[in-house]
This record gives sequence, C-alpha cells and structure tokens, in this order.
Amino acid sequence: MSMTHEETPLGNAGRTNREPEYGLYAVLACLLVIAALDGMTVLIFSHHIRDAVAVLGAISSPIVAMVSAYFGVKVGVRSAKSDVAAAAHARRQAELTAQSLLGHMTPEEAKPLMRQLGIPVAG
Repeated sequence: MSMTHEETPLGNAGRTNREPEYGLYAVLACLLVIAALDGMTVLIFSHHIRDAVAVLGAISSPIVAMVSAYFGVKVGVRSAKSDVAAAAHARRQAELTAQSLLGHMTPEEAKPLMRQLGIPVAG
C-alpha cells in the first residue's frame, strides 16, 4: 500500500511552507539596532564602564525578550498544527482498521461489537 502526498501523517503540516520568514528580518533588524546602540553606548560611556554595562543591559534586554517571545509563539503554533494533523491521521487509520475488521465478520458477530463501539446498528 503506497501513500500519496495527501496521505502523509502530517497532512498539510508536512508540506514545505513557501511563506517568507519575516521573523528572520526582525532578528536581523534587532541585531543591527542593538549593534548600533551598543556602539554608541560604548563611545559615550567609554570612561565609565559600569555605566556602559548598565545601559547596554537596559537597551538589549527588551529587544531580546520580544524576539524570543516571537519565536516561542511561532514554534508552539507549528508544533500544535503538526500534532493535530498527526492525531487526525491516526484517528482515520483506526477507523479504517475497525471498518475492515468488521467487514470480515458475519453480521451476527459484528452487531454486538458495533453496539459496544457505539456504531449504529440496523435491526
């Protein structure tokens, strides 16, 4: 039994995403801003290194926190989509297996099992 592209366990989540990675642009912009601000801070506070370190921390911390939060949310969303697709595939496979097994039974054997599984039974 061969699986087609649509039947992969991850469904759409397994396909290559052609959406541009705007997060990469955000990281690069943040790195440029941090580098520029750090350079200016070092120039301004070159004789007072303690003040320079305090200013560098105050500048860098919020930017790093925002970029980290962005990627944390992005990874969480991708992981959730993948898990949902895998669970849907596993459910469908279980349904197909149950249908196949019930199809090989006589009606007298299948009816009690179908009732136990909550499948509607005629007659």
